[in-house]
Amino acid sequence: MVILGDILKRSKNNFDLIRLIAALMVVFGHSFVLFKNNGSYDPIQNIFHESSGTLAVYIFFFLSGIFISASFLNKKDHISFVRMRFFRIWPGLIICTIFTVLVIGILFTDLTFKQFFFNTDTWTYLISNISFYNSTSHRLPGLFVNNPYGSAVNGSLWTLPFEVKCYCLVFLFGVTGLLNKRIPMALFFLVLVYLLIFHSSYIDFFGGKLLLFFVAGMVAYLFNDILILDYRIALPAILICAFIYRTDFFTLGFYITLIYSTIVLSASRIFRKIKLPGDYSYGIYIYGFLIQQTLIHLFPDLSPYPGFFISLPIVFILSALSWHLIEKPAINYAKSPQVS
Repeated sequence: MVILGDILKRSKNNFDLIRLIAALMVVFGHSFVLFKNNGSYDPIQNIFHESSGTLAVYIFFFLSGIFISASFLNKKDHISFVRMRFFRIWPGLIICTIFTVLVIGILFTDLTFKQFFFNTDTWTYLISNISFYNSTSHRLPGLFVNNPYGSAVNGSLWTLPFEVKCYCLVFLFGVTGLLNKRIPMALFFLVLVYLLIFHSSYIDFFGGKLLLFFVAGMVAYLFNDILILDYRIALPAILICAFIYRTDFFTLGFYITLIYSTIVLSASRIFRKIKLPGDYSYGIYIYGFLIQQTLIHLFPDLSPYPGFFISLPIVFILSALSWHLIEKPAINYAKSPQVS
């Protein structure tokens, strides 16, 4: 019998592959929003009534809930936790934002260099997306204004402030000693479910459903010594979801099945045999939307499926560069004894 606690070591799982698939789902889902619609629709959304990108973000937040909780509880001090979180998020984001403004922005804006460079909105975009001040900024002057979804240069960034808020929540529960208390955390999760159903505006600050999935991951981690992972549970759960597909119980059943099947897959022998050269998921996530917007700017007649496949090599190259040149060195620096 395998439990969640058995697979939390990197050698016992392939959550990197799960995150990679989730990041690709985000890019795939955005293809149907960003590229010229020729009658194609996101097949995942047609079935589950939520886009493939949205479901992928739920998976990201659930896994973050598990591993960020583990990170806090296993760190020797609070400062090292904060340092690791900072160096995981910001170095890649800073370079992506600078690249967006000084490369993509300057090359493809409809304005002159002087008009673009000295426009206050240009620097508002740069500062807002790095600092998360006043959430994130989505527009750059004169950039992608004629695209089908011209209101956002890099729409994927909107979830990052909520991710950081969830980190802060872990820190708060951690320093107060509640993070490793099963019953209070489980009750907190149930309160969030109630608020989401009846008073969703109360948790909009933390991202609504995003917070719910993150806290579900936190609770899963606290019960990691008894949470059984077995495909013989996942497969019947999938069949039950198919049976209740058109009922009011489907959404809840589907969410539970989605996150449970995700962790079961991550521990499967097939997934563990697949070796990746790095964790490219974050780079794919932060560059995918931007590259797709650039492609539709250059080739206005691109439709969703060609646009998705054409964007993939470019996004993979940028994400690989981001991982090997920025993200991984930043993580290693944060772990190094010199900064401990």
